[in-house]
Amino acid sequence: MYTPLVSVIIPSYNHSRFLNRRIESVLGQSYSNFEVIILDDCSTDNSREIIQEFVGREKISGVVFNESNSGSPFKQWQKGIAMAKGEIIWIAESDDTADKYFLEKLIPHFVKDNDIGIVYCDSIIERDGVKLSQTFKGLKNNRFNTDRWSEDYYNSGLDEVSKYLLRFCTINNASAVLFRKAFLEEANPFDLNLKYIGDWYVYLKVCASYNIYYCSESLNYYSEHAQNTFSKILKNDAFVEENFKVFDWIYRAGLIEDRNLLNSEFFDKTRHSLVKNMSLEKLKMHGRLSLISPYLWVRLVLFNLYKPLKDRFLKLV
Repeated sequence: MYTPLVSVIIPSYNHSRFLNRRIESVLGQSYSNFEVIILDDCSTDNSREIIQEFVGREKISGVVFNESNSGSPFKQWQKGIAMAKGEIIWIAESDDTADKYFLEKLIPHFVKDNDIGIVYCDSIIERDGVKLSQTFKGLKNNRFNTDRWSEDYYNSGLDEVSKYLLRFCTINNASAVLFRKAFLEEANPFDLNLKYIGDWYVYLKVCASYNIYYCSESLNYYSEHAQNTFSKILKNDAFVEENFKVFDWIYRAGLIEDRNLLNSEFFDKTRHSLVKNMSLEKLKMHGRLSLISPYLWVRLVLFNLYKPLKDRFLKLV
């Protein structure tokens, strides 16, 4: 029985205009020991028709069309991982594409250390199909005032979390990442019902126990378009609630020794107005947070009361 080393999972939802290019970029990889699993989350465009054209093609081991939308791309990740036969997982998002040498150049890094759980590379940003000169490594180097992402590096997962990944999701693009499946399953990164920041949580949970390798080559192409603009959800109530859940796990896991850093990042990622746009849903959200962690909820409320009062006072003096 044929057992592929890599399982490529393509979760798709209403990305019909990207699908042909995405699937062909996977099937055209120079490295050949892989299977492809395509999961459509009840798309309302013509994605189903496009996907059906690939049924029966070599390497396509599974195609699933959901009868109803799951409500979260990370539920599709979980489904695909459960179906996967390979030791290495690639979540190839349906609106991105990859260099033909993506797998060939990244797979060998897993043999350098049996404790490597994540290998990822740099991505070139595309807008409306046009490749920009901008890459994620340039954005990260500027953000952290470093040249760290200009060269390959190997790091312990915990060091990566405390110095970089806690502060900002420095693994910017899921399509640029390979996971060791056994470590993903052990980390159980789908224990929280997350819709927006599930990718960040996956990286944190794997890095909590395993190491990471970064390849500075731009082997992935991230498609920037209106459907994936992150700023649309930044700081809405659901985003705050998801960050609260993730930080509750971080506090309980004891990952970060620097409490000042941990508190600072917790407050930054859960900052919101307690009174603006007050609604029954917001009250229910705070009720849920108070049950998850009374300690963190009290700190959250006090901070979000203190900060605006302090800012207003400083404007008056």
